[in-house]
Amino acid sequence: VQTYSYYQSTYTVKFMFVSKPYGGRVSDNKIFEQSGILAKMDKKDIVMADKGFTMEDIC
Repeated sequence: VQTYSYYQSTYTVKFMFVSKPYGGRVSDNKIFEQSGILAKMDKKDIVMADKGFTMEDIC
């Protein structure tokens, strides 16, 4: 596995989490809550998300 990033000049790893499908009316926050991903995260993990998606109320 190649982990060195020439762009960042350090070793990096990336993960992708894909939840089960939800209907179009469910909110991003509800999907995040129900997906169980929060239980798999460490305090120092970084999350990239769309603008308007806030996790402060959930975490």
